[in-house]
Amino acid sequence: MPNKVTEIERKIDELSPADFQKFCDSIFHEMRYPSLHSLGLKEGSNKTTKGIPDSYFRLESGKYVFVTYTTEKNIIPKLEKDINDCLNSAITGIDKKEINEIICCHTSSNISASDDKKLHDICKRSGVKLTLLGINELAMKVCYDYPSLANDFLDTPLVTDQILSVEGFVSQNDQNEYTAPLKTNFMFRSEEKKEICEALNDFPTVIVTGKAGVGKTRLVLEAAKEFAEHYKYKLLCIKNKNLEIYHDLVRFIDNKNNYILFIDDANEFANLELFFSYKVNKLNDRSLKIILTVRDYAKEKVINTVREKVKAKTIEIACLENNEIEEFIKFNLNIRNRIYIDKIIRISNGNPRIAYMAGRLAIEKNNWSFIESIPQLYDVYYKKYVNEKLGIDTDLCIVACILACTNGVKLGELYVFNEFFKICQMTISIFKKKVNELNELEFVEINDAEVAIISDQCLANYMLYYVFFKRRLISLYNFIKIGYKHFRHGLINGLNTILNLFPSEEVLGCVKQEVIEVWDYFENNHDDCYKDFVKDFKT
Repeated sequence: MPNKVTEIERKIDELSPADFQKFCDSIFHEMRYPSLHSLGLKEGSNKTTKGIPDSYFRLESGKYVFVTYTTEKNIIPKLEKDINDCLNSAITGIDKKEINEIICCHTSSNISASDDKKLHDICKRSGVKLTLLGINELAMKVCYDYPSLANDFLDTPLVTDQILSVEGFVSQNDQNEYTAPLKTNFMFRSEEKKEICEALNDFPTVIVTGKAGVGKTRLVLEAAKEFAEHYKYKLLCIKNKNLEIYHDLVRFIDNKNNYILFIDDANEFANLELFFSYKVNKLNDRSLKIILTVRDYAKEKVINTVREKVKAKTIEIACLENNEIEEFIKFNLNIRNRIYIDKIIRISNGNPRIAYMAGRLAIEKNNWSFIESIPQLYDVYYKKYVNEKLGIDTDLCIVACILACTNGVKLGELYVFNEFFKICQMTISIFKKKVNELNELEFVEINDAEVAIISDQCLANYMLYYVFFKRRLISLYNFIKIGYKHFRHGLINGLNTILNLFPSEEVLGCVKQEVIEVWDYFENNHDDCYKDFVKDFKT
């Protein structure tokens, strides 16, 4: 944050006098001062009009607040003159007894304590409050209270577009042709929806957990919408981009409304603990509710993190019954073929996402004989995308695998991968080049903060299996040994994803063997991370 404040200060200092006044006036509007009146600008000029004060507003008490603006560098004589002019009724037409406060906005950062006292004493003798808003105070207000102004006036966006409306969240999800859509008819989960709504009423935070693809996101959206409509809450959805979310919270959440925040895949959410620390007071006074989804294999850490800050209810979502999967594919994919239905039920094992993927393939290929397992299903489902676009380029696959495992990489901090790059015979420049190619393929998003993040989580999950097991492009042993030190959480999450989505004796045996070998390596070399590794992998 200090770096951002410094950047904002520099941008404010570059404003013309006219733009500086507009900028400050906007801060007062954001602060909801009533009846702000600016005396305006000279037409065709970037100079403010002559007049004292430059702006003013009238309080409910009937008294006035006068505002002055200056970008002059010889600051003390200018401020002293402005203050004395504001107190001169012959100039303003207002008796100083009718003035409650004088606010002086300026672009200086070096007013001494003695000068500060001198200026305040002038106002004190007249019974008027003085507020000096220098460049640092103005920058702090932008960074911590009114981040939208950074974009509007300073061409320096602070918000990261991680907070979306329900419609925006669903639209972003459904625009990917490979993702199971959220814009579907809600089916079967009426009891679970009721349980979630009751939990939202009784607890500040609700954690919904279950297997990947079981339908957590769709269920939570339905329950949260119903709760929000009934109890007059605003529902906002958070799409994690591994960026600081503070400014987004400031922009979207005020003290006038009640809110529900939905965090999908909270196990992937950056700085979850800091998020709850920021909002813990609002959570305790019922003006804010938070509902999270988390995959079953990653739930323990998320639950512990949340419960350290606030009371939370955890709800486990089970898989669908066979008859429900049948109704799901009939209704959403119009599949009536009994052979297809039976095979989809068998391979999906109650998982609607797997059922949707299998059903789409059954329609597209008009046969089923080539799919006998979930790995085969993924192979066929992503075959065209991977084989034609990714698979022919080994470096592209490796970069996609790293991004999938880390859930986002800061392109300015790639030095953390140097050890891994040596093993893969890759350089930072090649990595960046491949990230840009993945961005052109719409596999990766690169945001304003130069963080590259996977667009489609399902495809990211498959790339882990594809790189490590289908084509064995990377040594899993080296990836675990190096990755544990540099992206520990992402590595563990990636291994859990592989074991849960692609269960087989081969996969389980391979992962187990490589973990044991890394365990032995850390122990024999007395590595500092050995104890943590044992704690993470002892089960």
